[in-house]
Amino acid sequence: MKEKNSVLRKGSTDSAEQSPLFAEICRLAELEDEPKLDTLLNGKSVNIIEGNYLPVGWLAKQGNQKAVQFLIEKFNGDKHHAALIAGQNNQINLIDFLLTQESDSEKYTDLCNNILRGITRACHANE
Repeated sequence: MKEKNSVLRKGSTDSAEQSPLFAEICRLAELEDEPKLDTLLNGKSVNIIEGNYLPVGWLAKQGNQKAVQFLIEKFNGDKHHAALIAGQNNQINLIDFLLTQESDSEKYTDLCNNILRGITRACHANE
């Protein structure tokens, strides 16, 4: 598992406006291509911010469980961000998956809190 903590910030959130790096991270995660993604990142964190999303969050928004799991397990993708975005976008299967993968009670509570924050954001956005 890659343990990089530095975060790069970019500006857009719309898939049409994604930076080439952000889009390629998401594409390679969907393909579960660990060697190419490792080469692309070249020791940097997969947790780059583009608008309101990390790649793992963007994929969670789409409900892409396999790609989310891949980034979390292989590249230390931020599972709390994935939980937040899954909650915000009503991705029930992904939420269930994220919760069933966590055995530590404190981390489980943190995931639940992030899911609830996402649901709350979605409710306020619809007001």
